[in-house]
Amino acid sequence: MIYIKTIILNETKINFKLLIISITFIFLASAYSLFEYYSLAHGSKFILETINSWPKIIQIIFGVTEISIADFFIYYKSVYFRYCIITFIFACILGSIVLSKESEFKTSEFLFTKAVTREQIVYGKILSSILFFVILDIIILLFLMSFAIFGVLNIDIFISIFMTIIAMFFGQMLFLALSFFISVICNDTSSALNYSLSFLVIAFTLYVFIEYTSGFDYLKYFTPFKFFSFNSIINREFDVFCLLITFIIVFFSYRQTVKSITSRDFE
Repeated sequence: MIYIKTIILNETKINFKLLIISITFIFLASAYSLFEYYSLAHGSKFILETINSWPKIIQIIFGVTEISIADFFIYYKSVYFRYCIITFIFACILGSIVLSKESEFKTSEFLFTKAVTREQIVYGKILSSILFFVILDIIILLFLMSFAIFGVLNIDIFISIFMTIIAMFFGQMLFLALSFFISVICNDTSSALNYSLSFLVIAFTLYVFIEYTSGFDYLKYFTPFKFFSFNSIINREFDVFCLLITFIIVFFSYRQTVKSITSRDFE
């Protein structure tokens, strides 16, 4: 247990730069959202006119099919969408580099000679990556509290926002786990990153297709972007089947990751 804690701390230090970069993107998205909300609250029509002039598919891609401050959740949906895109990308990046960089730079051989099992090393890196997103999501929640300056937050709304953060965390864990699995299949970091991000792009493209056609709902089980309906989440409801799919994918991905690393021969 002591060894795993040490691995978690060391890996957290290694990933600290990436955490700062991700926080920076979240800060920029939050700052823009506050500016946007402030502009809409003070009667600015420029943003609405610009968005309404976009083709439907562009609105879907940017998550602004609906934008209004009449109902906070209508506006928050676009903010939440931005957070999901940013954090899912970083989940793919982190999951792709944590293990693959060890093999690529031949540091895994050194690690596996230490007084610690391969399982402990892999579990430590996985737990460190999960901690990465726990920290990031807490920061996102704190940024969202800044909307209190507009007098739109109350306990009920806060609880619903918290539920959306939980749903986003599930999505992050899914992309993170899949990226871990992809990284042990690939021989180098760049390949792992390319395949992980390609999967994200394909999943997002399928999401856009479903939203644009307003049909093919059965395809939602093939893209994580549709696993958790925003409107259901703010009403504190989860699709049990999609939740089950998420848990199965995460469990299988981590299980195969650990199995692959522990059975691997290093020359």
